[in-house]
Amino acid sequence: MFDRLRHGEWFDAWLLLAAAKISDKPFFVRYGYSVPLHERFGSRNGMRDIPKPFAGWRKKVESWSTADKAHGTVPLVYFCPVNHSCSHFTLLEINERDERIYHYDSSANEDVIGGTKKSTRVRKLVQVR
Repeated sequence: MFDRLRHGEWFDAWLLLAAAKISDKPFFVRYGYSVPLHERFGSRNGMRDIPKPFAGWRKKVESWSTADKAHGTVPLVYFCPVNHSCSHFTLLEINERDERIYHYDSSANEDVIGGTKKSTRVRKLVQVR
């Protein structure tokens, strides 16, 4: 797995999960498997959108939230890696502490960074839920 830490190698979902598992993080942070937004189909490696990619993650967040609130703990922060077209990862942060959702994308377009483009596919998918 660690051979993939070389320049030009693709990080996969397992490597991201391993890094999250061994990293030092506050007690109120939860994390899980990455969510793919696209899937391959056909013999020419075509890609198509997955209709409801965050459905499973929503259930997981609800189960963590319910279990922790039953014990009277503090609001949680959830980290959800997002896989775009099997070629790029971003991070979705669901933060109950400040009641916000953040999406971190190292290759976001200038119009998204500058605020002139208000909507992205991830934003639309999160707003649906």
